[in-house]
Amino acid sequence: MLCTIVGLENYGVPLKDMAKIMGKKFACGAAFVPDDEKHGECIQVQGDIEERFFEMIGSELAKYKVPENRIKFEEVKKKKKAEAAEADEEDA
Repeated sequence: MLCTIVGLENYGVPLKDMAKIMGKKFACGAAFVPDDEKHGECIQVQGDIEERFFEMIGSELAKYKVPENRIKFEEVKKKKKAEAAEADEEDA
Protein backbone atom coordinates (compact mmCIF):
# COMPACT_ATOMS: atom_id res chain seq x y z
CA MET A 1 0.00 0.00 0.00
CA LEU A 2 1.21 3.48 -0.80
CA CYS A 3 -0.17 6.50 1.06
CA THR A 4 0.06 9.90 -0.57
CA ILE A 5 -0.13 12.85 1.79
CA VAL A 6 -1.08 16.18 0.25
CA GLY A 7 -1.86 19.65 1.55
CA LEU A 8 0.51 19.83 4.51
CA GLU A 9 2.45 22.61 2.80
CA ASN A 10 -0.65 24.81 3.24
CA TYR A 11 0.06 24.76 6.98
CA GLY A 12 3.76 25.57 6.67
CA VAL A 13 4.96 21.97 7.03
CA PRO A 14 8.37 21.47 5.36
CA LEU A 15 7.53 18.40 3.25
CA LYS A 16 11.07 17.18 2.69
CA ASP A 17 11.86 17.22 6.41
CA MET A 18 8.49 15.70 7.31
CA ALA A 19 9.04 12.82 4.87
CA LYS A 20 12.27 11.97 6.71
CA ILE A 21 10.50 12.14 10.08
CA MET A 22 7.67 9.90 8.84
CA GLY A 23 10.11 7.33 7.45
CA LYS A 24 11.80 7.07 10.84
CA LYS A 25 8.63 7.20 12.94
CA PHE A 26 6.72 4.65 10.85
CA ALA A 27 9.80 2.51 10.06
CA CYS A 28 9.01 2.50 6.36
CA GLY A 29 9.92 4.14 3.10
CA ALA A 30 8.81 7.76 2.87
CA ALA A 31 9.73 10.32 0.24
CA PHE A 32 9.04 13.91 -0.70
CA VAL A 33 7.73 13.97 -4.27
CA PRO A 34 8.04 17.43 -5.81
CA ASP A 35 6.14 16.71 -9.03
CA ASP A 36 3.50 14.00 -8.64
CA GLU A 37 1.26 13.88 -11.74
CA LYS A 38 -1.97 14.03 -9.76
CA HIS A 39 -1.08 15.92 -6.58
CA GLY A 40 1.94 18.10 -7.28
CA GLU A 41 4.11 18.36 -4.16
CA CYS A 42 3.36 15.55 -1.73
CA ILE A 43 4.77 12.93 0.59
CA GLN A 44 4.48 9.26 -0.31
CA VAL A 45 4.70 6.68 2.47
CA GLN A 46 4.81 2.92 2.05
CA GLY A 47 2.32 1.11 4.26
CA ASP A 48 -0.97 1.71 5.99
CA ILE A 49 -0.23 4.62 8.32
CA GLU A 50 -3.71 6.01 8.97
CA GLU A 51 -3.90 5.31 12.72
CA ARG A 52 -0.28 6.24 13.37
CA PHE A 53 -0.66 9.44 11.32
CA PHE A 54 -3.32 10.75 13.71
CA GLU A 55 -0.93 10.12 16.61
CA MET A 56 1.62 12.19 14.74
CA ILE A 57 -0.86 15.08 14.47
CA GLY A 58 -0.72 15.35 18.25
CA SER A 59 3.06 15.31 18.40
CA GLU A 60 5.36 16.25 15.48
CA LEU A 61 2.66 18.11 13.54
CA ALA A 62 1.04 19.86 16.54
CA LYS A 63 3.00 23.07 16.04
CA TYR A 64 1.58 23.42 12.50
CA LYS A 65 -2.04 23.24 13.73
CA VAL A 66 -3.27 20.95 10.97
CA PRO A 67 -6.99 20.48 11.67
CA GLU A 68 -7.97 16.80 11.95
CA ASN A 69 -11.21 17.44 10.08
CA ARG A 70 -9.14 18.36 7.00
CA ILE A 71 -7.43 14.96 6.91
CA LYS A 72 -8.95 12.33 4.66
CA PHE A 73 -7.79 8.86 3.74
CA GLU A 74 -8.92 7.26 0.52
CA GLU A 75 -8.41 3.65 -0.43
CA VAL A 76 -7.15 3.48 -3.97
CA LYS A 77 -7.34 0.08 -5.55
CA LYS A 78 -4.77 -0.74 -8.17
CA LYS A 79 -5.91 -2.23 -11.42
CA LYS A 80 -5.07 -5.84 -11.93
CA LYS A 81 -2.69 -6.55 -14.78
CA ALA A 82 -5.44 -8.06 -16.95
CA GLU A 83 -7.72 -5.06 -16.40
CA ALA A 84 -4.88 -2.66 -17.15
CA ALA A 85 -4.00 -4.49 -20.36
CA GLU A 86 -7.65 -4.48 -21.41
CA ALA A 87 -7.92 -0.77 -20.76
CA ASP A 88 -4.76 -0.16 -22.79
CA GLU A 89 -6.24 -2.10 -25.72
CA GLU A 90 -9.43 -0.04 -25.57
CA ASP A 91 -7.40 3.19 -25.64
CA ALA A 92 -5.45 2.08 -28.73
